[in-house]
Amino acid sequence: MPAAAQADNRTRLFKYLMGTSMRVEVFGGDTAVRQQAADEAFAAIAEVDRLMSSYRPDSEIRRANIAAGAGPVSLSAPLFAVVAAGQRLAAASGGAFSLTPAWRDNVLLMLDVPTRSLRLTAPVTVSVDGLAKGFAAELAAGSLSRRGLSGTIDTSGTQFMVGAPPGRTTWTIGIAQPLQRGRVLGAIDVAGGAVATVSAAAAPRDPRTGQVATLSLSATVVSPDGAVADALSKAVFVLGPADGLALLATYPDTWGVVAYRGPNGSISIAVSPGHTAAFHPRPRE
Repeated sequence: MPAAAQADNRTRLFKYLMGTSMRVEVFGGDTAVRQQAADEAFAAIAEVDRLMSSYRPDSEIRRANIAAGAGPVSLSAPLFAVVAAGQRLAAASGGAFSLTPAWRDNVLLMLDVPTRSLRLTAPVTVSVDGLAKGFAAELAAGSLSRRGLSGTIDTSGTQFMVGAPPGRTTWTIGIAQPLQRGRVLGAIDVAGGAVATVSAAAAPRDPRTGQVATLSLSATVVSPDGAVADALSKAVFVLGPADGLALLATYPDTWGVVAYRGPNGSISIAVSPGHTAAFHPRPRE
């Protein structure tokens, strides 16, 4: 059973799914409606876990990896959509994001839209872990929006906001200080949609080299698409502030904040052009 907290107009619940703690926070309506929305949200996340988790031996992606080596294998509509999105993001980022352990292996992954099938032309492993939590967050958020509620789905690393918080027009999302645990680098104001962050504490590897990425200390991406935000946060971290923010500029309504080590060793911050007013740095002490 998920842990729960109830207030007059808020329900907050936690549940362990997809290998981590998930949070669903709902505002508005009555207690019963909020509970229904939260239950449906967790069910949506659980379904994504069943289809896409690379850690579950019974997941569809694990079974597809085995079967696709012998020939084309049909995928469910959700999994096919996520794999296709990942393949597009891999191409757009020049391999800074990848569905396979190494960017060059993406040429061995073949998708056929009419048959909704996957074929692997070499023994590689396809993983959608890099965007599945963002996809799950957006899917779960639909349970709130369909009921006219507002709230947040937090899948650990990616949040998806619906509506607006009580008494405000925007959400304020903190960005953790990448080098000091328990402190914040600053905060951003967003009207809704997805916010995904990758930090140096769990720095991804550059799929093009296999080495841990070092051009960034943290990368935060804001996008109306949960899976896109999730994957782009990793690509931007790998690319660094200049190339990373340039990549974000090619996606509609998508922007970001990148922390990196400046010439003097201190943390410097780059924000997408046109969005600097939405970022509020923590005052220097």
